Amino acid sequence: MQIWLLSAGVQCFQWLAEPPNQTITESGKNVSISWRYILENGEKPISSKIYIDGEKRITIASMNILKKKYLLIEEYDGAAKVISENSTVTLESFFIKKNLADKEYCIHMAISVDLATKEFSKEYRSCTKLSVYVYPRIVYHSPKIIKPNGSTVELKCNATGDPEPSITWTKVGNNSVLTNSSLMTVNITQQAFGEYCCISANKYANDTACIEIGDPPLLLNTTTINYTMINNSVTIICLATGIPIPTIEWTDLSGNIIHQSKDDNYTIPFKHCKNETLIYYCRARSTTGKTPKKKISVHEYPNFDLEVANNQGSDLGQEQLDVIEAQAQAKNTKRATEWGLKKFFKWSEKRQISVDLKTIAPKELNEVLRKFYAEVKTEKGQPLTPSALTGIRAAIHRHLTSAPLRQRLHVC
Repeated sequence: MQIWLLSAGVQCFQWLAEPPNQTITESGKNVSISWRYILENGEKPISSKIYIDGEKRITIASMNILKKKYLLIEEYDGAAKVISENSTVTLESFFIKKNLADKEYCIHMAISVDLATKEFSKEYRSCTKLSVYVYPRIVYHSPKIIKPNGSTVELKCNATGDPEPSITWTKVGNNSVLTNSSLMTVNITQQAFGEYCCISANKYANDTACIEIGDPPLLLNTTTINYTMINNSVTIICLATGIPIPTIEWTDLSGNIIHQSKDDNYTIPFKHCKNETLIYYCRARSTTGKTPKKKISVHEYPNFDLEVANNQGSDLGQEQLDVIEAQAQAKNTKRATEWGLKKFFKWSEKRQISVDLKTIAPKELNEVLRKFYAEVKTEKGQPLTPSALTGIRAAIHRHLTSAPLRQRLHVC
């Protein structure tokens, strides 16, 4: 505040209100800067102007002394107006730009006092430094990333702002900061799946963009033809991989959804007594996509034990022999599991492959099971029928996913 003392105890001019030393506004917004002063003892302004003080002084407006109004200077290319009412001067600047920042906006006044004996004049100046900030804005970030499990991806994020924003990466559900860089590398695993967010921030605001990472669902080789006896249940299997773990959706021939779960198998109870073929479809879906539907057929056959009793001495087909063998060796789920594991361990012993299901790595187990399913034979060395192979696959899958192992494996 500047005060000129004409004589001891007599105030001739003073600022009643001034802007702060620093005025802060957002780029693109309007800003108002006001000054209010008082004139006494016959004082009057003889000149006044509002200007930007920097490396080069830019005059915004000058006062018309007769009208006591401020007129914009034609050379000033900014959008502004000056309002002067009752010793209050207000500069309104519109859509302020960053190039006008960090400069002082000032008002200058020259005051004269015409006393009976003498004329005095003095100059006054009041300024405020205008700081213009720019909200952080993310101008680029990696799109949704769908890559196979085991892949390595780079996440990128670029942002603008003033002051220059910092960039950090976080994972949704995890509050910790993963990195303080615009670039981050992620190895795609089941644990790594999810949304990663880039946060651009300066002291005024922040901007956030999130990227989803995952592995699209994929259906593995699945037995498409299954056999069961009338009045028995049958477990159909639809193996799939993906990150996150996909949901298996089962539909009937009419397209009605009959079952949805994360499990790879679905047990169908049969309570009717028909000799028929039923059609089902399975599909894997997750937030990263969905697979085409896969057709699975279930054939119901009569109880061949009765046919054997009524047709002693007659030749039976291979499918009938498979069902009879399954009946004899798998009277319940527990025995079915034991039967499948017995087949597996007998094969691994013959191949001299040591397998510990508690400690073996999933990838290694996957390869071993792939070989087993391709090579397993009947006791007579004949290839297994689809129904027998399905039973073995179901048995091993039950054992791996049940206590105490409780492993989540997608085996071929």
